[in-house]
Amino acid sequence: MAHHNENDGGMKSGEQAMAVPPRSSLSSRVVWPLVFVLVGVGAWSLVNYAAGDASAGGAEAGQKGGLEGWQGSLEPAFASAKEQGKPILVYFSADWCPPCKMFKAEVLTQAATDALIKAETVPVLIDVDTLQDKGREAEVRLIQKLGVEFIPDMYLFSAAGEQVSRYRFDPSQDDLEAAFAAWLREGVKAAKADG
Repeated sequence: MAHHNENDGGMKSGEQAMAVPPRSSLSSRVVWPLVFVLVGVGAWSLVNYAAGDASAGGAEAGQKGGLEGWQGSLEPAFASAKEQGKPILVYFSADWCPPCKMFKAEVLTQAATDALIKAETVPVLIDVDTLQDKGREAEVRLIQKLGVEFIPDMYLFSAAGEQVSRYRFDPSQDDLEAAFAAWLREGVKAAKADG
């Protein structure tokens, strides 16, 4: 006859007892999730500190992306381009994108390039992370029409809105700033001829 007591849960002879984990204390139920959150926040902060400020090399000017004087949406930029008779430079980027940060720091925010861009074009920065925001329909249509799949990606349009040229940033080029400036000058000349 099998002997049963209160602690064996009515087990029959020959059955093995299953180990039941002890109930966790309130402190362990609160402390461990808090530790994970703090470690995550610390890691995120460390990564951002190590990567440097996303706007390094250019002033914020109240615009995400840190390219001072660049417009943030297409419709006013195209209106400005028509009014000024300048081509429009459309740049697709994001703050989290390492090649975008490099392109901005080593090319777009350099004094000579910045001056050339602003003298010859109406520049527009389209942050791809804002495309789901309300009022970004024109930007979404353009990115779909162009088939933009990778960033950084840049296009030059005539003042009339015709695509003239596309620039793909290549960090392996010898002189990044000179390569971009040559592309921009050639594109502006073509845009004005079309215009």
